[in-house]
Amino acid sequence: MIAYFTHNKGKTKFCEDSLTASVFGTLQYLPVDIFLHILKKSLLHDQLPSYIGGLNKVIFWENWSAEGTDNTSHIQPDVLMRFEACDVLLEAKRHDENQQSAVQMHDQITAYFTTYGEENKPLYFIQVGGLHSLSNELDNNKNGKTVPICKTNWSRLLNEVVEAQKKLSLEKTSQSSASSRILEDVIKAFSLHQYYKLAWLGNLSKTKINNFSMDKLFRYE
Repeated sequence: MIAYFTHNKGKTKFCEDSLTASVFGTLQYLPVDIFLHILKKSLLHDQLPSYIGGLNKVIFWENWSAEGTDNTSHIQPDVLMRFEACDVLLEAKRHDENQQSAVQMHDQITAYFTTYGEENKPLYFIQVGGLHSLSNELDNNKNGKTVPICKTNWSRLLNEVVEAQKKLSLEKTSQSSASSRILEDVIKAFSLHQYYKLAWLGNLSKTKINNFSMDKLFRYE
């Protein structure tokens, strides 16, 4: 599907929802250890557990009851990732500054426990993009339940995707090749939304310039 757009076969409106769906909708196909490694490495303050079990389901924009919130109709979180050992609730914003809402976060956590609270699973909340600050966020406490709040942005997430893809591309197993191709599609999804992998100056190979090459550089004919 991503190739359909990267090769200009079709047009769509690229927005917050398409960015969220194309990135996390593709990352979910990775082996869970690779997915978790990328996610944890991207966080500004990693509070996710080192083991969360298999990934059972990724749910986009599920409608939850607004009971106990200031919302009059329903609550619709961006992504709920259901792992064996915990759930991860994710709220994504398109840009990198001042879009996250403490009220929205509180309402989503409230609605999560209304919907899934009887399962008694640990919950983690991740803000992706739209951060007001890079500082660590206090845990959210709801009805005796502590919900750690994690933060990242799209650029940090892309950087960890690129680093993981580089490493996997050097391995020669069928599993690493498959994961590398998945990450290539994630990188393409980022580029469709104007987030690009960059070659930093410190990582570029050195080039020696001698007198002859300098003469050629400044010679006009």
